[in-house]
Parts: sequence; C-alpha cells; structure tokens
Amino acid sequence: MIEFPFQRRKGWGVIPRWSYSWFFANETLLGWMAVASLGLLILGAILLPVVIVQLPSDLLLAEDQHQQRRFWNRSLQGRLYVIARNLLGGLFLLAGIAMLLTPGQGIVSIIVGLGMMDFPRKRAVLVQVARRERILRTINRLRRRFGREPIKTPEARDS
Repeated sequence: MIEFPFQRRKGWGVIPRWSYSWFFANETLLGWMAVASLGLLILGAILLPVVIVQLPSDLLLAEDQHQQRRFWNRSLQGRLYVIARNLLGGLFLLAGIAMLLTPGQGIVSIIVGLGMMDFPRKRAVLVQVARRERILRTINRLRRRFGREPIKTPEARDS
C-alpha cells in the first residue's frame, strides 16, 4: 500500500502531516493571525466605503503631467500629509493582499490603496484595473448609495 504525506481527519480536510506539529507549536501565532484577520475585516468594512466615497469622480481622467508638486517643494504640513496618505494607502494595499487569503474585499482594498498612494505610472495601473467591469460596478454602486458621482473612466469620456 502506498503511503501519502497527507492525512484525512474528520473536520480538518486534507492537511500535510508535518503541519500538525507546526499548528500546535504555534497556537499563539495562529491566534494573533486570526485576531489580525478579524481586525482587518472590520477595519476594511468601516474605512473602505469612506475612502471610496471620498475619491474624486475624475480620478482616472487626470493627465500624468498634472501631477502634484514634488515632495520637497511642499511645506512641512504638505509633506506630512503625503507621508500619511501613502502610509494609509500602503496599509490598504497590504490589507487587500491579506484579504485575498482571508475574508474581506481584497481586490477593492488593493485598488483603493493604490489610488491613495503616489508612485510613478499610478494612473496607468488604476485605469487597467478599472477596465474590469465588475470592479468598477462595485465601486460605483457604493458611491451611488451615498449620492456621489460614479468614477469616470477614459473610455466613458471618449464616447
């Protein structure tokens, strides 16, 4: 009889044998991961709609040359704002990546995180993602619920 490296247990599904010892040796880590996952789910459910509603409707129509002033030409308050916005955008990006594996709105969180951050070719990345009908429909449905204009895409402007 052939012995497989997987073991089936009632209620556990198929789990590699080596992982049993790892799971029980790292119960504290798994508990914190579960708490973090639940926290990200709650944080995303609260903050994500707020951020989506606050985005300007012409976000994807702005030209690349119309970038904001360079970081070092800003006042101290402006620099702190840019840093805070990029950190919050990075948090949404990381939370979105985590939510791809855990419960939550992973793709939408990634898009919002990318939209908040400043990086080269940001507009091109956002336009590529927004061309997906399902994603844009989800974002615009939420904006419509709060009485905001839908996000306009370059294709909608041309037609």
